[in-house]
Amino acid sequence: MKKFLILIVLPCIVFSNTAFAYTLSKADTRIATNKVKILNERIQKGTPYSTIYKQQLNIQNNIKKNKDNKNIKSMAFKNLDKNYAILQYILENLIDSTNKTTINNQISVKKNNNCDDWWYYNEWVMNCQPNNPIKSCNISNGIGKQTWNWNGWNSCNVVSCNTWYSASNGSCLVNQPVQESTPIINQSSCSSSQHLENNICVSNSKSCSMANWVWEQTWNGSSYWSCNVVSCNTWYENKWDSASCTLAVIASQYPWCDTPDIVLWDKVWAACNVWSNIAGFWAESYGSYYQWGRNDTGFTVITENSPYDWQQSNGNSWWDTTNTNVARQWPCAIGYHIPTQTEWMRAIEYSWDKYNNNIGGILKLPFAWWRGFDNAEYYGQGWIWTYWSSSPDLKLPKSFYMNINTLWNGNITGDFRNSSFRAVGYSVRCIKN
Repeated sequence: MKKFLILIVLPCIVFSNTAFAYTLSKADTRIATNKVKILNERIQKGTPYSTIYKQQLNIQNNIKKNKDNKNIKSMAFKNLDKNYAILQYILENLIDSTNKTTINNQISVKKNNNCDDWWYYNEWVMNCQPNNPIKSCNISNGIGKQTWNWNGWNSCNVVSCNTWYSASNGSCLVNQPVQESTPIINQSSCSSSQHLENNICVSNSKSCSMANWVWEQTWNGSSYWSCNVVSCNTWYENKWDSASCTLAVIASQYPWCDTPDIVLWDKVWAACNVWSNIAGFWAESYGSYYQWGRNDTGFTVITENSPYDWQQSNGNSWWDTTNTNVARQWPCAIGYHIPTQTEWMRAIEYSWDKYNNNIGGILKLPFAWWRGFDNAEYYGQGWIWTYWSSSPDLKLPKSFYMNINTLWNGNITGDFRNSSFRAVGYSVRCIKN
């Protein structure tokens, strides 16, 4: 049976600048194995082996064509190299009607004239190898390719030449220097949006692209500046610097709250305290005061004989490392959870750098302060922010809270290092999962 063309990159001795050098990771191997399983099942169900083999081979050939046009050091080349290796794995593990792979059928052949069509005898590995109808080859100062003539490789042909070189008689030769009679170009010959580079007027800006964004570089008089973001792809945004696009955070609205959720850095916060539907700094915005780990609005007064812990234990009912978002949900609505100590800390630090410390104004945090554990009385309402985190202090029957104060110089600081007795009542502000 005639074997269809498959493409395998030979060792680095043969291919120097586009050698196949990618080693499949475990994750890559899992992807390739699953693809092989699906394709082999199609073969078992009646799809001709040659049809599937040729389809995968065409995909691999297209990958190689694209790869040969990329700089070997570029990310695009590396991604194509990985995909090429995955396709090679698939081709080598497709099982034909005799329950063997194509390569295994050829591996035992030892003589050139016994290789099937589309195969050739490789002296390096001493067996039949699939023909590569086109492969890259070394050309000084450019890119070259060779074609297979069923007996050997044809001579290397120039595909393209590097800057300042031109193809001539199968080689890339340096361009002829400017003749003395040619007028000399100076900066005045260029427009205001151009600069002189190697006696040529060149644009002061050029594009450079990477995943999820489009970048642009500008000329600084002697070289180009680093790339800056010009625009981000759909679902991505440039938030706080000029060098990256991150996945956009889409706000929603916390149930029962009269104000849309608030985006702070990469997190989405509810605009209302739990048990209040009014966002802002009013008394009606305080919401309910919760003892830590308690999921209802009840309140247990703790006596001096109790260890200041309404649970009477070190239980961590707002913390579960097996499913943290679900465990920390209560008393928040579904899809939200009580912020961790780290999430509060990041909100404080980011607002400090970006918004002149105004976290209270950003998140619309009312000054609810606290409710006493021994008498259920309310204290400090109207002048201090204090909110529970979901992080327990594992060394003590306490948990961490966020205490935010306005200092004498107008700055704001968040105290996320101290813990409080769990019987104290604090407000709760929820954050989206």
